[in-house]
Amino acid sequence: MPEKKEVDVLERIDEGVDIEKVMKEREFELDEVAFRVMLGRRLKSYETSPQHVKAARMLQEKGVELGAGDIISYVVTRGGVKPVQLASKRDVDVDKYIEYLESMFEQLLEALGIDFDELVGRPRATTLDSFLRGG
Repeated sequence: MPEKKEVDVLERIDEGVDIEKVMKEREFELDEVAFRVMLGRRLKSYETSPQHVKAARMLQEKGVELGAGDIISYVVTRGGVKPVQLASKRDVDVDKYIEYLESMFEQLLEALGIDFDELVGRPRATTLDSFLRGG
């Protein structure tokens, strides 16, 4: 049987795929959009609930035994987060992922002196002052 090649979102971008379309039409696998974070300690010892801990606790409620060093894979949903094992494509907050990608690329491109909005052909927001000055 041929080995399944994992394709992630960044590889798709490199291939020129319209990621916004892929996300909105849910043409992705959950593993492609999952965040993976290692539990640094036992779940009981977390005083706060970062996203990966919230997802881990959901798994624990379903009887999954977890400990320090386990990798938690989760997706962002409209209601917060959900472990990949309990999520479906329908649960994924695609608008939030598009925001994440835009933010990531804006930061990366800014370091290179490239304007993200200009690169993707998005009109720039103008202030009243710049409008009145003609610029």
